[in-house]
Amino acid sequence: SMRASVSFQIGVVQMKRARLEEARVLFADAFELGRQSADYWIAAGAAGYLGYIFWLRGRLRDALATSRQAVDLGGHSPAAAVPR
Repeated sequence: SMRASVSFQIGVVQMKRARLEEARVLFADAFELGRQSADYWIAAGAAGYLGYIFWLRGRLRDALATSRQAVDLGGHSPAAAVPR
């Protein structure tokens, strides 16, 4: 969805500004909206950033769980279907 994409992009800007809480809220929004609209690229990317934010904050279990969600969502992308 457009809102998922906008939340993701603004989240990236907030990450670059080291505004982790603002970025976390935006990436959580992008993650949920991306999953709901089957935009797995946005959802996986947002989950990856969320995992990184959790890691930076020392929340390693949350970082691992969220990063696993990013990997799982990546399996839905057309790029994952390419023969190896």
